[in-house]
Amino acid sequence: MAIPKNITKEHLLKAISKIDIEGIPKDSDSQFYDVVYDEKKYPPKVIVSYANLFANGEIIDRNSFAGGLNTECFNLLELNGFKIFKKEMGKSKEIILEIVRLCQTIADGRDNGSITQSTYTTIFRPYLDRFEENYSVSPNLFLQKELKKFYTAHLTGISPQIAYKILVIGGDHSTITLDMHFL
Repeated sequence: MAIPKNITKEHLLKAISKIDIEGIPKDSDSQFYDVVYDEKKYPPKVIVSYANLFANGEIIDRNSFAGGLNTECFNLLELNGFKIFKKEMGKSKEIILEIVRLCQTIADGRDNGSITQSTYTTIFRPYLDRFEENYSVSPNLFLQKELKKFYTAHLTGISPQIAYKILVIGGDHSTITLDMHFL
């Protein structure tokens, strides 16, 4: 979807105010870039999505337009004087490293015989439960979302669709197998 041309800086500022009041919607924090305004960080696509509410009466679905460098979204923000900064990998890197540690734990357990199909629930499942408690998502779903975000930000011109298949950590799988293919 094309971003409407009538969105102004005033609409963008109202969107930022809405975020300040209501917070960033769940699962909509930006992955690679932030708009920094008044020393606070905001997700660029949420700002533009909300700005349309003030310009045209409806919130634009963030999945209907691209974010990232040289996109309509970023161009609109930059043309209106907003500064966009690349995010540090920080939190995503921490979570991915935790997933790698989980894979190593199950691989080691399978190699030394401490994790088998019959002991999986008592020995390894608590690690997965703790991960889900800490990050509010399963390792598999986290990786699927990360791959989708990366695809959206960096590979949108390659294929109109991409499928992600991530095999479950646990059971008979000692590693994560990523199967990405273009449809």
